[in-house]
Amino acid sequence: MASPTDQLHQTLKRHLLEELLSKFERALLRSPLDPEDIEFVCRQQLYLMQALSRHVEIPIYIIQALQEVFEIVRQPPYSTAPHAMVVTTTGLRGRPRRMKDFGLSISDLYSSITDEELDNSVRAIKDEMPASGYRMDIEEADLDWDVAASYEACEDLGVVVPEFECPLSSDGLNGLEDLQNLTGSNTPATEMYLLCREFVTTNIV
Repeated sequence: MASPTDQLHQTLKRHLLEELLSKFERALLRSPLDPEDIEFVCRQQLYLMQALSRHVEIPIYIIQALQEVFEIVRQPPYSTAPHAMVVTTTGLRGRPRRMKDFGLSISDLYSSITDEELDNSVRAIKDEMPASGYRMDIEEADLDWDVAASYEACEDLGVVVPEFECPLSSDGLNGLEDLQNLTGSNTPATEMYLLCREFVTTNIV
């Protein structure tokens, strides 16, 4: 009969592989295919798999496949499309003349706002709605690693992160606690924070 520790290892391993499959399916179903999204998924999952491979047995062929896909999507795109040739003819006018005939002008549609007025408008919007235009999550927490690393006496205490309303269900909280117990107290504070952050962001309800 498997011990509780072995069962926990298998549960965490199954969760990691299911999450890996789910992320790749979502990335590959996007149309058109986004190489940058696939590169991000590979980079994120490679870091997580390599970090947890010391505690959970991750099949080496999965890590190798991730590395191969990561290297492929990082290569510069190669286009086989023929080069277009633009032919110009002196003395003839096309659509600009037609627009003039009908009293249309693109330049009349340009904004006359000054740089200073634009800066003030943007600043007012950001003051009123700080989160406007951004996907708000905990992926980029406001941490100063240099300052945190300078407190050597407090290194064993971990990393202080900003408080936020917990987005996890009770099952998610139990899984996070299991991850912390499995990782162990010898794990560097920075790595522990990144692992917990990845777990939370992939299990938000």
